[in-house]
Amino acid sequence: MRPTLIGEENAMNWLYCDPGSHRASVALLLVRLVMGVAFILHGWPKIQAPLAWMGPDAPVPAALQLAAAVAEFGGGLVGTAPER
Repeated sequence: MRPTLIGEENAMNWLYCDPGSHRASVALLLVRLVMGVAFILHGWPKIQAPLAWMGPDAPVPAALQLAAAVAEFGGGLVGTAPER
C-alpha cells in the first residue's frame, strides 16, 4: 500500500465523479458551451460569404464550401442549444 498525498483523494474524487452527478452535468454544460461558441465564431466569417470564403482560386467547389460553412456555424448553434 502506498502512502497518499494530502488532498490526493479529493482530486481523485473531482476527476472521477459519478456520471449522474451535478458536477458532471455542469462540466459537460461548460464543454458544450465553449465548443459551441468556438464553432460559431469560427464559422461566422464563412457564413458571410458561404460560396466563396476560400477565395477565387480555391480548388474546392462552391457547394462544398457552402456545406462546410453551414456545418460549422449550424453545428455551433446546435451545440449550444438547450436539451429537450
